[in-house]
Amino acid sequence: MKHTYTHKEHFILMIEIQKLIKRFPVLTDLNPQIGLATERLIKYAKNNGTIFTCCNGGSDADAEHIAGELIKSFTRKRPLPKTELNALESLGEAEAALAANPQKGAKTILLSGRDGGKLATICDVNIIVPEQETYIIQELHLPIYHAICLEVERQLFPEPTN
Repeated sequence: MKHTYTHKEHFILMIEIQKLIKRFPVLTDLNPQIGLATERLIKYAKNNGTIFTCCNGGSDADAEHIAGELIKSFTRKRPLPKTELNALESLGEAEAALAANPQKGAKTILLSGRDGGKLATICDVNIIVPEQETYIIQELHLPIYHAICLEVERQLFPEPTN
């Protein structure tokens, strides 16, 4: 079941997401979806869930990049987290993500462009950048997933206070 937020204020405390929106105003309308995806990843990590990333074609490097940022220390020293399924696909047609649909119990987050493709109809959270050209879609994916990874890390591993 898709979850839609009608108010952007819900995610105002997600500092890294707000920085992302400030740097890339074209992503402003995606603030609720990006915030919800981040919130879900944090929730699953806290509950010792498992994250899988999958893709199709050229997005393979991005899927590996996301996994790497979540597994290793991105900007903070920390232990290794695990969490849910992320379908990263410029056009929304990744077969692996289609196979891991919600009927099999996977919670899914789509990072795509254009209209989101087939995945937009089955994923729980859809982050669909407002572009049509594949290379531009991919250019916008990078700052989105970096902000999500930064926010997940920030909330799961707060800096020690002295």
